[in-house]
Amino acid sequence: AAAAAAPAAAAGSAARATTPPPPGIARGTRQKVQEKDVVNLIHESGRMRLKGLIGHFKGFFVVDKETRGHLTEIIKSVAKLETEGGEKWVLLKDETRHKYNL
Repeated sequence: AAAAAAPAAAAGSAARATTPPPPGIARGTRQKVQEKDVVNLIHESGRMRLKGLIGHFKGFFVVDKETRGHLTEIIKSVAKLETEGGEKWVLLKDETRHKYNL
């Protein structure tokens, strides 16, 4: 019974990051988050919770204070924040859509 529970627990922990990492990036590396990766993820989602966006990149990159600051700057430059029901949501800015031809 314990052996059957282990795969289920492992599957649950892997379910957080269902989107594969950007090409050429291994999980937990010291690579910097790229603007295009943030833009593509938000674009594919239409809009997404800020917490979910940050959590997505936590699964692929070593997120230290410097990396989180870098990610925050990217989000501020490409997306607008909306608050709805106490949740913060990110949507691409119009100028970002034009820049990336989306």
